[in-house]
Amino acid sequence: MAKSTIEITFKPIDTSNNLTTVLKNCVDTVHFGLRMIENSENLPKRLDEEDDFLHFQIGQIPNEKDQQIIFKKWLLAKGFEDLMKGINLTLIDAYVLVVFRRILISGEIKNERDLLNKQSELKIKAQEYGIPTLITKLTDYLTQELKFTDCILSINKARNCFIHRNGIIDPDKDINNKEENNLEISWVKYLFTVDKNGAYEELKEGTRVIGKTSVHDILLKKRYLFVHLKKLTCLTNNTWK
Repeated sequence: MAKSTIEITFKPIDTSNNLTTVLKNCVDTVHFGLRMIENSENLPKRLDEEDDFLHFQIGQIPNEKDQQIIFKKWLLAKGFEDLMKGINLTLIDAYVLVVFRRILISGEIKNERDLLNKQSELKIKAQEYGIPTLITKLTDYLTQELKFTDCILSINKARNCFIHRNGIIDPDKDINNKEENNLEISWVKYLFTVDKNGAYEELKEGTRVIGKTSVHDILLKKRYLFVHLKKLTCLTNNTWK
């Protein structure tokens, strides 16, 4: 009996698809919401849809300024939640990829059924891990250091603070900058710049670039400091590292 063969193609770049899709939707939605806050005077006082939606009011209706603060906090919470969802899905796909590759090399997979069962088993197992554990498990299978883990863990702390504690900072669980006694969130920003007579200008939509202009890429690390007050509502000026 002739042996059947299965052709498997690994595409590591595909593991980032979930993150890029969620990140785009997340950023677009949060920025749209922030622009709405800046132009709230043009918003209608009431919508017809409000009559059909769950309406639950205790105490006085907040004034416009308080509603803006509440809405901005909701946007932050939703943004961190969606961002971590994309990161989590990407880490799960990466974990399945690297572990499955090692299993294939070991010769454990004998047929297509084994392949599908093992894929499903690995994904279910990865979904049970929290972000810190998932990063540790994934790193064990990598030959190089996983980059930006400090950024991922800091964003995950902000997400947990918003989702599990309604934005109230827990000194034992949320503080990650012990020296300044606050929750520090960091991430990276990838920029392209053009050299214009010795001065570097960020390459954006509409930037004019003439022939033979040098284009440079810069990786910057940015941070926000959430001050340890009662809630995540006080935000210091951001700085570049």
